[in-house]
Amino acid sequence: MLLIEGNVEIISPRDHQPAIISSLLPGEILDELEVLSHGKQAGKIVAKTTPTKILAIAVDTFDGILEEDHDFSRRILGSVFYVVKTYFWPLFPIKISELHQKNS
Repeated sequence: MLLIEGNVEIISPRDHQPAIISSLLPGEILDELEVLSHGKQAGKIVAKTTPTKILAIAVDTFDGILEEDHDFSRRILGSVFYVVKTYFWPLFPIKISELHQKNS
């Protein structure tokens, strides 16, 4: 999904204290990891402005585009890497470089 207009927040589904995972502005992509993995969305998308417009593409259609357009596939992979590096990498207790040093 691509945010076309407005602002949204992605909220974690924690029981008692929901946390804002990210705040997105127009032009940013939502749920790219879930689309690529055919997984279920973990967070909740909350519109923070009116109007808010999102462009959604069916998963099967998106898969077809990825198979046909290799340049687009590489750009999507770069986007996914950015998300993992920015939001998930800091959560890992040990970095790959540290793991390599321990095994040496």
